Amino acid sequence: MEIPFRVLVSDEPVRLRPLDDPERQIRLLRIKSEPGFDEVEYEILVKNLDEFAGRYVAISYVWGEGQSSESIIIREEGRPEWTIKIGRNLSRVLAVLRYNLDPEYFWIDALCIEQTDIQEKNHQVPLMGKIYQSAFSTYVWLG
Repeated sequence: MEIPFRVLVSDEPVRLRPLDDPERQIRLLRIKSEPGFDEVEYEILVKNLDEFAGRYVAISYVWGEGQSSESIIIREEGRPEWTIKIGRNLSRVLAVLRYNLDPEYFWIDALCIEQTDIQEKNHQVPLMGKIYQSAFSTYVWLG
């Protein structure tokens, strides 16, 4: 299983800001794209799962094999933007999502759970059933 590797331009590992309440909060990816333009903005936001239910789409996809091969720029409130390396399947998912932004908020485990933080994963993974149930819809990407 491929694990996303977050890096700043300086190649120093970057971690997502810790959740204040990992048993009730989730991170969502907000995708902003203007029709006819190549530029896409990706922003990580923290939301209360119960309060934001029905306002995001959950994405289920095959992580794929091998190394992360593509990069996207992520913004997180109060931090400078940074680059994250992602796998080919996730890159393809994001390419499709940028043209289908209704709603514009997405939950994608590889980006919305800090993969290097075991304690956070121990709180967030048991929430995944509720995360999928609370989503407006779930998209499945098989590659």
